[in-house]
Amino acid sequence: MVATVLSYGMMQCLTLATTGTCSVCARTISGSAALCRDCAVEFAHERSHHVVDDVPDVVACGLLQGVRSCLIHALKVGGDRRAGRVLAIDAAAVVAQRFPGCTLVPLPPNPRARRRRGFDQTALLAHATRRALAGTATQVSVASILARRGGAAQKTLDRQQRAQNLNGKLYVRRRGTLTAAPVVLIDDVYTTGATIAAARAVLDAAGVAIAGAVVIAHTT
Repeated sequence: MVATVLSYGMMQCLTLATTGTCSVCARTISGSAALCRDCAVEFAHERSHHVVDDVPDVVACGLLQGVRSCLIHALKVGGDRRAGRVLAIDAAAVVAQRFPGCTLVPLPPNPRARRRRGFDQTALLAHATRRALAGTATQVSVASILARRGGAAQKTLDRQQRAQNLNGKLYVRRRGTLTAAPVVLIDDVYTTGATIAAARAVLDAAGVAIAGAVVIAHTT
């Protein structure tokens, strides 16, 4: 199943149609793909699905380095949604293997960053993951039941500051949109685990049990 999802996904990444540029190296490529063939091969070699240390139910698709890091930067800073679709292929493989049939709950970004970017990158990743699994034996749904009130950007904060920054900022909305399927959180980057811990606490308080989490990249 994982091999099927990954091979199908990489074919989608390299589909020929029009002319564009690679999201990583800016090389001119044919089609609506995000990656040139060389970067796609490098991305595949970098893939490293692993359980995040000391948090056995959080699975990372790979480390925040190389092509993966460039794709996340292209998505979050450059607004390149094609990069998000490539990253979601990895997330789909993890979901198919470890959390089949789940409901994905994206972790909401900082509202200020979302306004600046013009879209919610984690919601994009969640829906792209769902679409990557469409037509396979593994079907998932997406429920954007978490929202966030303000707070500073997490990037420059340490573990304690990140936890404090999120205190009281996450809340549950539209609880009724959940089904009986296992709930799995999805986020772009795992650094200290503060965001996932805060989300779990809020959802636990609302009576929502978390089966696990998938993160696109894990910082070293």
